[in-house]
Parts: sequence; C-alpha cells; structure tokens
Amino acid sequence: MLRRVLLIGIICGLTLGLQAQCVMCREAAGAETRAVGINEGILYLMAAPYLVMAAALLGYFWYRRRKRSAAD
Repeated sequence: MLRRVLLIGIICGLTLGLQAQCVMCREAAGAETRAVGINEGILYLMAAPYLVMAAALLGYFWYRRRKRSAAD
C-alpha cells in the first residue's frame, strides 16, 4: 500500500511542471503573463473533478469502516 501511495505521489510530482495549454489558447492569449494565467486556470479546472471524486471515495471508505466498527 505504501509503495502504491509513493508511486502516485512521484507521478503527481513529475507532472507539476507540465504545460496544460493548447496552441490555440497560447496564440489567443498573446502576452506571456496572460498565457501563464490561462495555463493556471486550465490546471485548476482540470483538478476540480479529481478532488471531488477523491473526497467522495474517502467519504465512502470512512463510512464503510465506521459502519463495520459499529456492527462489532
């Protein structure tokens, strides 16, 4: 389990510096400062569904563990 968590952490750490902007968005942004802002916005929009799913999964496991301990 620890190896799996460590592997996921390493993969996520390696992807932090990636550019999430397509060529059309970069050309439309024009200036480099606006392009950085659009790039960060794309990353935030991309991360939101994953965070919601992770919270739902953690909530499910917490509920299941609590229900199992109440039955004992």
